[in-house]
Amino acid sequence: YILKNNTAKSVIEYEKNEDYWDAENVNYDTVKWTYNDGSDPDGLFKAFEEGTLSAARVYPNSPGYKDVLAAYPDGVTWSLPGGATYNVTFNFNRGTFDATSKTTDVEKADTQAAIRNRDFRLAILFGFDTRSYRAQNVGDEGADNSLRNTLVPTQFVTIEGKPLGDSVQTNLQALDTEAFGDVVLAEGQDGYFNPEKAKQYIEKARATLEAEGVTFPIHLDIPVNAKAEVSVNQVKSLKSTIESSLGTDNVVVDIQMLSEDQYLQSTYQATTGAAGDFDISNASGWGPDYVDPSTYLNIYDSRTGDMLKTLGLEGSALVEGEDPSKEAKEAIGLAEYDALLDKANAIFENTDERYAAYAEAEAWLLNNVIQIPVNSDEGLPRVTKVVPFTKPDGWAGIAANKLKYVELQDDIVTVDQFDEAHEKWLADREAAK
Repeated sequence: YILKNNTAKSVIEYEKNEDYWDAENVNYDTVKWTYNDGSDPDGLFKAFEEGTLSAARVYPNSPGYKDVLAAYPDGVTWSLPGGATYNVTFNFNRGTFDATSKTTDVEKADTQAAIRNRDFRLAILFGFDTRSYRAQNVGDEGADNSLRNTLVPTQFVTIEGKPLGDSVQTNLQALDTEAFGDVVLAEGQDGYFNPEKAKQYIEKARATLEAEGVTFPIHLDIPVNAKAEVSVNQVKSLKSTIESSLGTDNVVVDIQMLSEDQYLQSTYQATTGAAGDFDISNASGWGPDYVDPSTYLNIYDSRTGDMLKTLGLEGSALVEGEDPSKEAKEAIGLAEYDALLDKANAIFENTDERYAAYAEAEAWLLNNVIQIPVNSDEGLPRVTKVVPFTKPDGWAGIAANKLKYVELQDDIVTVDQFDEAHEKWLADREAAK
């Protein structure tokens, strides 16, 4: 396709490239993507009904969902989980406080000290009910569908015929049996939520931090786009479960309601690590560019990582002069992670050995709670006229967004049609191995 129109916060329009070498497998002359700011979840289904959209995300928690089921009782299908992983990140070196409930420098310093404490981060990990958080987006029925407990999908690659996630879990449990001995990393379930364990770690963290002069409770600012209804409900869920698990005498989550532009500037689009205006954030996610674990794990390389800014850090190889986040990196031990990445990246001859080394690196990342994996992309309820599994399949790169081969049908895709096509797709994929 050739790009014909790209209007910010409105539409992206494409026109078929008649000179493309395989144009006969490009089935539509024009394609139009429409922008959705999240303020009107039910509006997508209305547009589908009007014929404006060929497919529309639907929201089980929305008042309008009853209209979806009334119109199409057998027409809500669920997309398969994708390769991108969305997570909650900590700001290890916050430098901006425009969106905050903190009133003193002491409060700011206390929060930073807490976030740099591993026991504190473990308490947040075990106190965060990711299933309840995800249910705000997809309803209780689909809450488990796309839960993910690792940055790299557990099935992304194999090591001696077994999923990568198996090796990550073994390594993680070996690093800290007390914390992770009973943790299961398999997808489709919350592998960490454990309020009792959360209480144990907040007590350990509090004892250490109070000995250093830190005052409790620790206040954590989390920003959210105030217009995005689902996102607001998700951060409210995060606040509720963390405060319930840890007690508000220990941790208070302060939701910062921002405009969309303020939210993006404070988080994902922050120009530097220091510009990140949050203590914890859910404005972070990453999808693979190629099929190798490095495509995920390199994003937190302390020298060149693509997503360091979502941790409040800078790439030491990318800044002039002294790294402004050097102290923060030392506090959380990122040099150890770099060494594990270097070890894995030096292995070229044997993919099993290479992937096993990357499994060690991911286990370190999880053990130190540098970020909290939450869910994959997709795994979403929708109504659609896109013929199931005509879309190209692939973990990485542009395959997930390609429109080549995609077909549309006149009627809505039913659950039975989708299930039958899914079974055939699985069989064909197995036969192709």
